Amino acid sequence: MAQQNRKPRIGIVAFGALLCVLTLAGVTACFGDDEGGILVRPQSPTATARPRSSPIAGSTRTPTATPAPQTTPTTQPTVTSTGTPDVVPVTPVACFVITTEEGVNIRERPTISSDPLGVLSPGEKRNVIGQASGDEAIAGQGTTWYALQNDGGFIYKPLVTTVEGESC
Repeated sequence: MAQQNRKPRIGIVAFGALLCVLTLAGVTACFGDDEGGILVRPQSPTATARPRSSPIAGSTRTPTATPAPQTTPTTQPTVTSTGTPDVVPVTPVACFVITTEEGVNIRERPTISSDPLGVLSPGEKRNVIGQASGDEAIAGQGTTWYALQNDGGFIYKPLVTTVEGESC
């Protein structure tokens, strides 16, 4: 009789183990990374309160105020791209007009690996409001990129020409 009671327990244990394996496989499939590990959202650090020390009777300590941090204004304006937290340093220039003879990408940042925001089509004109240093997209042609007005993007200087006699 003891043998008969044992078989159902083994079946239950085997079913439980199978259920655990299938659950782990489902979690890994939904939340796993390419290496087979499980992705866990990193915890942001939490602030912990420090206990305040109470004044001691007869103490000669005098509380002092902590000065507020001073901010230094920047003398160089910056242009930021939409959707990116990084700031690209841009040297402002007197606004001028550019065009191109062939389609040229307008990029989110002054790099060739940056996402294109659009295209400057042949004959189309855009206003330039600044210059930034970035990738040398064409060997020997320099690292200057133009910052475009209204687009918030950048275009590689050697690929465009200045339209003479037109102002912004």
